[in-house]
Amino acid sequence: MSMKSKRLFPLIFLCVLLISPGCSEDPSELGLGLISPEDLLKTDSLVTSSTSDTSFLYRVRGTSSALVGKYRDLEARTLIQYTGFSSIPQNAKIDSAVIVIQRNYSFMDSAGTLGLKVHEILNSWSQDTFLWDSTGSSGLYNAAPDTFYLKNLAASDTAIYVHIEPLVRRWVQSATNSPNGIILISEPASTNIITGSKSVLGTDTRPVLSITYRDTADTAITYVAAISQLVYLANGAAPRAQGKIYIQSALAYRGVLRFDNLSLPPKVGITKAILDLPVDNSASLLNGYARDSIVVYMLRKDVLPYDSLILATVCSPVFNGSEKTGYRADIKAMVQRWVTREENMGILLRSYAEITGMDRFVIYGSNSPAALRPKLTVTYTILP
Repeated sequence: MSMKSKRLFPLIFLCVLLISPGCSEDPSELGLGLISPEDLLKTDSLVTSSTSDTSFLYRVRGTSSALVGKYRDLEARTLIQYTGFSSIPQNAKIDSAVIVIQRNYSFMDSAGTLGLKVHEILNSWSQDTFLWDSTGSSGLYNAAPDTFYLKNLAASDTAIYVHIEPLVRRWVQSATNSPNGIILISEPASTNIITGSKSVLGTDTRPVLSITYRDTADTAITYVAAISQLVYLANGAAPRAQGKIYIQSALAYRGVLRFDNLSLPPKVGITKAILDLPVDNSASLLNGYARDSIVVYMLRKDVLPYDSLILATVCSPVFNGSEKTGYRADIKAMVQRWVTREENMGILLRSYAEITGMDRFVIYGSNSPAALRPKLTVTYTILP
């Protein structure tokens, strides 16, 4: 290329740019004719209410927690097993043997009358399989209590002190290193408080058994027994009412909710799927110790005990001013699976703190007035 051509090339290029029509986001008339209207993305939405629901009992156990007492129809019992009693001389004089249960949980109030009976467990048990129904097994524990606990607890009380000297004396004298343990059962006087220690991540809140004894030289020695098993169990009949879903911690009661009338085009991408669960505040029993949230799962099998679950999502409380109106979550991943790969078998609801508290959530169900029924609002994009 000559020197003159080299000088003219930039000028020619600039002229071409000035003459060419400007580009825009919209296609030209020629471009519109080449793009099928079916290839354009379309966004749409639908709102549907739940079609059916049910509540059912799903027994759980709280290992590493010790809750005891009664509140209305709810009751909690704790089983504890300690070992290492052969470390104490058989001829030692036991001055005291006290189980100290730290208090970091109460339901519903922090103050109330707590009455307990301490029974010796006679048979072996496992914290990993033991359930409430097992507490009624014939011969599980000595029918006659060894000791009692009764106190009007104040909100300022930080621990419960349960004496078990008669039991420890027998275990030491008989050289029983690993007895089967004890069960703490509510007295009739305990009717308005459930309290005790719930598990805390990074902190050992399990009940401590501290034993003070004197040896042959009359020297006072303190020994702390090792804990080998711990579990608390709960029972109670959750009230039922037409048009309500009951979700109860500790027992536990869970809910199943179905949206059988959800009708979406076959090729859509779910942008949002907002689940709204209106709450009956007057029937719910909540306090400030547990997280005020519900967990929702996608059901993969529509048969009891409804335990084939995936895609756990937290439903957080929703407020209108200071009044809580319900719980809400975006379950778009579940709805997308229903559209593309899996059968819609509904969703499962459970308490967030199912094994560390006693809270009860009452949600309006499918037979409630239309404005109070659980609702699913789906926003989606129709794919080309």
